Amino acid sequence: MHAQVCACEQAFRSVRAYYEENHPGYNAMDAQEKALVNASADALLQEVVARRPAEECILYLQRYGQLLRDNHSYIDAVLPAQQDVDENDPEALASFRQSEVFRSTERMQLDTAALLPRLRTLPVDSIEGLWSDRNGTYVLAVVRRGAPHHDLAGVVVSSTSRCWEPGQVKLTLRPVGHGRYECRMLTRTYGAVYSIITVHSGRMVPFGWRKQVNSREAATDARAFRFQRLDPGAVVLRLPSFNGALQAQLDSFYRAHDAEIRAAKDLIIDVRGNGGGSEACWIGLLPYFYTAPIDLDRTELLVAAGNIERYRERLAVMRADSANFGEQAIASMREMIRRMEVAPQGSFIPQFAQAPAPIVLDTVLARPERVWILQDRQCASATESLLYYAGKSRKVTTVGSRSGGLWALAMCCRPRCAAIRSAAPPHATTIWRSTSSWGSRRYCRSLRMRMRLSGCWI
Repeated sequence: MHAQVCACEQAFRSVRAYYEENHPGYNAMDAQEKALVNASADALLQEVVARRPAEECILYLQRYGQLLRDNHSYIDAVLPAQQDVDENDPEALASFRQSEVFRSTERMQLDTAALLPRLRTLPVDSIEGLWSDRNGTYVLAVVRRGAPHHDLAGVVVSSTSRCWEPGQVKLTLRPVGHGRYECRMLTRTYGAVYSIITVHSGRMVPFGWRKQVNSREAATDARAFRFQRLDPGAVVLRLPSFNGALQAQLDSFYRAHDAEIRAAKDLIIDVRGNGGGSEACWIGLLPYFYTAPIDLDRTELLVAAGNIERYRERLAVMRADSANFGEQAIASMREMIRRMEVAPQGSFIPQFAQAPAPIVLDTVLARPERVWILQDRQCASATESLLYYAGKSRKVTTVGSRSGGLWALAMCCRPRCAAIRSAAPPHATTIWRSTSSWGSRRYCRSLRMRMRLSGCWI
């Protein structure tokens, strides 16, 4: 009699098969590289078979995704179904607070008078500290704890939700190396969500917790792009996103401040926290840092049924928002799909039919004389292409920490995986996966800054 295959094993096999068919990095590996990845995937599968994880299944799927060394690809947990609690209904709230799930939730007694001042002094890159969610509903003290746990706990310090009270443990974090943690987080009504998270520049990704920082640090974290004059000779462009849907707005933004930028001796481009988007969103900056012809590498597409379908879906999105994406980009996407449809399955084809010509501008601007680009670990994808190409200019100095290392495999897409979503109850998963590789760079890398300053203008 054979043991029943667990839902997590089904999900793992489905995810693995999908990646092996459609992932460009995996299909570009040589035999030795592929054998190493396959051996690690086999070991993970055996661990799944032995442990038969339920809620924690997502952690194994994410660990598999990390074997591909492609930071564009990731697998998200879908929130579990939750009971609804009307916090404005005294009877419903009282009943919830008498429930087993509320009363059995772990608690930690904290000496907040002594602890909170210490946590506030910790650097932004420290996992310990005070953290709040996107909406400011919760403030957690993330602290290390010893035996028997040997992990970190996020303990509620304050909550505007009356479903939670100070002292309850809302999340736990177990270090797994390379700045990653296995995280278990409880939702407002105590549904458990698991994910491998990373901590960069005071953010927990993907759960969105942000470290509480002082007012000066917070000021650099504005989410809207803006222009600022520091003094008669220096101006700042704050660019927190290169989302393709912002291209028209960013082009207008650059044009609106073009005269002031060309008159400045120093241009500071602040892309800290910019996770990328479309290279077209920064191309308007090119004249300001251009000093010599720039050679471009070539992006290749893996021809696979899943990838073609994802690009068709992307084309539909672009057509629905043609005012922002533009007819030229839509036509280019349509032609790219046509070439994929007639190419052999499993082959790589150039993203564009013609090899990219070097970027050559007629003029090297006298000003700005110097361009400073502020970067951090959250700079990724298209933002890293800006760092790479601008770094070739004799005008440019990059300042900050290493970038995120997401530039190599690209075009993040969300496939429809009904079989996968139903295979691992109680939680479904959403896969985001690369479809293209950048030239010969099969694996992602981070870009170093050229210079680290003890202090800067911003």
